[in-house]
Amino acid sequence: MRVVIVGCGRVGSTVAMTLAREGHQVTIVDHEARSFQRRLDPEFPGTKILGNAMDEDVLIRAGVEQADVLVTLTNGDNRNIMIAQVAREKFRVPLVLARIVDSLRAAAFRELGIETVDQTSIMTNHMRRAILGGANDEALAEASVRE
Repeated sequence: MRVVIVGCGRVGSTVAMTLAREGHQVTIVDHEARSFQRRLDPEFPGTKILGNAMDEDVLIRAGVEQADVLVTLTNGDNRNIMIAQVAREKFRVPLVLARIVDSLRAAAFRELGIETVDQTSIMTNHMRRAILGGANDEALAEASVRE
C-alpha cells in the first residue's frame, strides 16, 4: 500500500516506521528537517519530503497522486482538514484520515467526507476505562460510536 503521512511528530513518525517495517511504501512530509532527525529511525526505509503539505506541489512530490492512503497528523486541526480535503477532492486519494484534537469539529469534518481520528475522545475513553477498571464497557463502546 502507498501511504503518505503528513506530520513527523511522535505519532506520525511511529505510524510511518510501523507501516514501512510491514512492507508498505511510506512517504512522510514535514516542514522541519529537525523533525526527521529527532523522530525517525535512521534506518527508515521510506521517503522523507521536506516542505509544507498545504502546498499542492509538496503533496505531488510526496506521491499523493498515486497514494492509497493519506493521513494528516499535524498539531493543527485546520491544517489537517485543509490537507485532507485537497487529498480527497483534488487528488482523489481513496482513504484520507485526519487527526483532530477538538472533538467538536469531528462532525463537521465527517460532513465533508473526511474520516477523523479524535484523539481527545480516544484518550478520554481510555482513561475512563482505566479508572473504572473496564466497568461498563458496553456503555463506553456506545459512547465511542456516537462521537
